[in-house]
Amino acid sequence: MGIPWNYGPRQFDVEAGKSSLVQLNVPHRGTIRSLSLSAPGGGAGAFEIYSSENAARRAVAEDNGDEFSSSAGTEDFVPVASQLLNGTLVSGATLQGNLNVPYVNSDGSPTNAIQRLWMRLSPDGSGFLSFVLSMVIETPRL
Repeated sequence: MGIPWNYGPRQFDVEAGKSSLVQLNVPHRGTIRSLSLSAPGGGAGAFEIYSSENAARRAVAEDNGDEFSSSAGTEDFVPVASQLLNGTLVSGATLQGNLNVPYVNSDGSPTNAIQRLWMRLSPDGSGFLSFVLSMVIETPRL
């Protein structure tokens, strides 16, 4: 059994009607055990969490009809290969408990651990919407 690590609650605003990328500062490896995403003002849409920044950026660019430009100088990032989980935001909230989603940040290495995951959020509607994200991540014991 690992050590529980709590992320959030973290609030952020995104523009509805298009995909947005949100950086999640988390341990570089762990197991996502639960996730709560809510839109206090109501809202619906879809979200995915990725272990690679470039894969997430490519998914956002493709969804918005933009051209993808990799910061690493290569275009060989397949979003689905780095996708950890996905879900739907219905009636302003989604709650997923009893998860078992192990991850290791794909951008780092054993000597350069990158402590991030990336979320693509695609809310329906128009204007700016506020969202609140909380997660419980189990980190490995040393």
